[in-house]
Amino acid sequence: MRWALMLMLLLTALASALEPNLLTNGNFEADSDKDGVADGWFAEVHRNEGGEGYFAVDANVKVQGKFCQRIVHTSEKGWVRVSQEGIPAKPNSLYLFRCWVKANCRFLIIVYAFKADGSYETFVIAQGHGTRDTGHGSRWRLFSGVVKTPTDARAFKVSLVTDSKGEAWFDDAQLLLIERPIYAFVPIISVGTAYRLSDGLSDRLSEKISLGRLKPALTISLDGDLSEECWQHAEPLTPFLELGTGKVAEPSTVAKVLATQTHLLIAFHCDEPNLQGMRLKSPESGEPAYMDDCVEVYLDPQHTHSGFFQFVVTPKGNKWAQQVESAVWAKVWWLLPRPTQRLINKGWQAATKIGNDFWSAEIAIPFELVGIKPKAGQTIGINLCRSRKEGQGAQDKGQGEQNSAFAYFAERTFQRPEKFPHIVFRDWGLGIRNWRTVEGRA
Repeated sequence: MRWALMLMLLLTALASALEPNLLTNGNFEADSDKDGVADGWFAEVHRNEGGEGYFAVDANVKVQGKFCQRIVHTSEKGWVRVSQEGIPAKPNSLYLFRCWVKANCRFLIIVYAFKADGSYETFVIAQGHGTRDTGHGSRWRLFSGVVKTPTDARAFKVSLVTDSKGEAWFDDAQLLLIERPIYAFVPIISVGTAYRLSDGLSDRLSEKISLGRLKPALTISLDGDLSEECWQHAEPLTPFLELGTGKVAEPSTVAKVLATQTHLLIAFHCDEPNLQGMRLKSPESGEPAYMDDCVEVYLDPQHTHSGFFQFVVTPKGNKWAQQVESAVWAKVWWLLPRPTQRLINKGWQAATKIGNDFWSAEIAIPFELVGIKPKAGQTIGINLCRSRKEGQGAQDKGQGEQNSAFAYFAERTFQRPEKFPHIVFRDWGLGIRNWRTVEGRA
């Protein structure tokens, strides 16, 4: 199924981080001395604890690129790990660590923040006994977490650890300073002629995506169901971070982005353990959709860092949108400059699905609506957000809103276009890479 493989390689390149990765060789692509440990990393085998194992840069099992880091743990206990140290750290700052893991043994991902006096704080990003999926064996999973450095932080050490007999693979490890906008690549996928859009809430979007000579064509249906192959292979944009605190928001939210020549397509998967407690009063209440549980997409299509489009969708599929233009001076000199607002009543589509412990949304925004025609190399601002009303549903006795976004915002507002993450459009056929708590010891 050559077409399916090529499609997977294309779509999993979707959101490769462009902002500087503080890790050296975080994608494990180089091993110049052929010792099985990727360049920039070093091996640590804790034999005094019973640890034994060996290492390989594996070309057969990977998420992206040509290689990943493999650790084979041959003993029953003791740490066997690869590490990287001496990574510069800014005091009192927030960092995001992300790494893909596939394992059939106990594993840990640990970040150490070293202080000026040589002591350190330990942050366990993830730990588990394998990455099994019910009935499907081990699979790749993306783990991520946020690190808040102490006031006298000087440097990081990162360790990818195995702690029991078995194997673990690690790929595409990233350590990013999150107090600056994040970049993501989005390929522009060519669209065939079998294409239909209209403006009703129950409308269905069907696009025949034609990737050159790749057959058969793939169909995307705007129905809130994210099980289609295109979404399965798209890079997950996660974690979402709480406004103000920078904590990883729980329950979790995952967003994904695709682009065609005419539309920007956004998907959200929102874990929700309290479906009955969701606030779902609009449109019957006459309130705008953002008063309910919802997801939001903000766009700065001209990349001016001032003004934005805002698109809101509730679990029921209720929609609301507006355009806020940048502040301009009033004609009367004594009035302060203020932004102008325009409600958008039609022209974009959304569909949702409510499951047993989640809800999901698909959103289609025409590029024509936001005034651009995408081309390779073009950059736009985007913010992907979620608002939970914390059990304000039937009884209106919630414990306050939980607002989170894919980007970190110190202020408790989504509407900061100068801090929006960025999308960089690229032609799908050019330059796509071959894709794709424990007591810590430093």
